[in-house]
Amino acid sequence: MDSNMKNSINDFKSLENESNTMYRLLDDMKDETKL
Repeated sequence: MDSNMKNSINDFKSLENESNTMYRLLDDMKDETKL
């Protein structure tokens, strides 16, 4: 695997992580509004 491909895969993974975190934060906010 060449380094360019590795880099783009890493970028994708970190993007995925960020969006997962966002969703978790949104869920937390939803829970708080229920209270």
